[in-house]
Amino acid sequence: MPTPIWLLLIVAVLALCSWACAGAARPAGSNSNVTTTVSARQVKGLNRAQIKSMLQRIATAPAPQPVMGAMCYKPAAPPKVAEYICPACGEKTAFAEGSARFIPWELTRCRNLLKEIQQTSGNAVALDESALCRKCQPNSKAPELTLVIHFDDGTARRMAPISAEQVRLLRDFLGGKLAVKESNDGEAPLKARLPELEKLLGETPAQ
Repeated sequence: MPTPIWLLLIVAVLALCSWACAGAARPAGSNSNVTTTVSARQVKGLNRAQIKSMLQRIATAPAPQPVMGAMCYKPAAPPKVAEYICPACGEKTAFAEGSARFIPWELTRCRNLLKEIQQTSGNAVALDESALCRKCQPNSKAPELTLVIHFDDGTARRMAPISAEQVRLLRDFLGGKLAVKESNDGEAPLKARLPELEKLLGETPAQ
């Protein structure tokens, strides 16, 4: 007597369920084709060997031609007074006369450039603004920023005072470029500024 079709269907469904359950119970590491992707933001610091290799690339590659930027523009008048609110403690510090321009100009430029760096390098590069706060550093003589570069070996390099021009240099270097885009939209080859990069990073090209 032939096996009824409905019985065959039941057997097939039970076999399929058994196979699926076995797959779900399999240990996660048992599949050799599984790969793990680590995003840039998971990296806690820059790799020194990679930095050396990138410096070596700049040292040996042909320098790109410089690009002339805008020459004629009228600079804005510097502010007479500027207020700074510390992101760490919330204290307000007032700057006057020559120091007032630092807050809306230099600090803003450095912060914006840092955001661009962090898009590719995560939090490996940071700015220490504590010298701008009278509460955090009451003995500070002038407004200045400290650049902090973290490496994946657990060490960190601190440079002070730091300028927006130096942060811009670091941005384009970490972006894998051979030229730095200047504030007036001109471009200058990084090869000509290799000593500055070496000083910033505390590294020299790979030999």
